Amino acid sequence: FGDPVVAERLAQMQIVRPDVTRNDATDQTLLQHWGVMGPPTLILVGPNGTEHRDLRMVGEVNKSEFLARLDEAGTP
Repeated sequence: FGDPVVAERLAQMQIVRPDVTRNDATDQTLLQHWGVMGPPTLILVGPNGTEHRDLRMVGEVNKSEFLARLDEAGTP
């Protein structure tokens, strides 16, 4: 996230970035739990632990779309 505007927004959030490159049983369990086929997938989860499923991002997303989804999720 090299863009300063994006970096500033993300600095206000808790980021979890699991490494699933081993593709072992633990990785598969995590992917199945969230219903993810593989990276890159960005999931926005609210303070109550509920995913904003309609705002999920799969693959590359441009800056304006990314920031719009953060806004829609009500992130700081």
